[in-house]
Amino acid sequence: MITLADCLAMCGLSEDEVLAIAEHEHIPEIAAAALGQYLLNQAQGPGKIRDMIRDDIRSALARNDRAHARELLMALRHFLSEHPQSQVTGALSCERNIAPKAHFGRRRQAAVLSSTSQ
Repeated sequence: MITLADCLAMCGLSEDEVLAIAEHEHIPEIAAAALGQYLLNQAQGPGKIRDMIRDDIRSALARNDRAHARELLMALRHFLSEHPQSQVTGALSCERNIAPKAHFGRRRQAAVLSSTSQ
C-alpha cells in the first residue's frame, strides 16, 4: 500500500505544500500530492500551485487564523525558493498582493516584502 510519505517523496513538493493544495481543493492529501506532481510538470502549473497557496493564506486571514496564515506563508516562501519559475515579478508579485491584505503593521509588511524578494 502506498503511504502519504511515499507520495510526498515522489511528487516534488513538501508536506506543507501538499497540505495547502489539499486545503484549497478540498481533496485528500494523497490526491493533492498527485495533483501537485501533475501541475509541476505543466507550463503554468507552478503558478497555479502558487495561487492556491496564496488563496489559502487569504482565507486563513479572512477567518482571523493568523497562525495558519504564517504556516502557509512559510510554505509559499519555500515553494517559491524551490520552484523559481512560479515567481511573478513586478506589480503582480504575489507577496505584494498578500502583504497588504495580511493586516500586518507597516514594519512587518516591509519585513515580509524585503525577506521574500531576496
